[in-house]
Amino acid sequence: IGMLNPEAIVICSDGIDSHYVEEELLKIFKMSDMPHLIYIDNYIDEVMLGMESISKDSLFDKISR
Repeated sequence: IGMLNPEAIVICSDGIDSHYVEEELLKIFKMSDMPHLIYIDNYIDEVMLGMESISKDSLFDKISR
């Protein structure tokens, strides 16, 4: 995620209380500095989408040269 969106934190869990996480992070960060939180149940789908996006970008970059 650091390469794709360094301002986001991805949390992969189906049993996490998102309000609790946000309340705890607000003890550390100011609201203006709060990272974007992304909650997912299955990281494999997200990884595959990211790999597809990177592959397409690479292909179009090579074609446009």
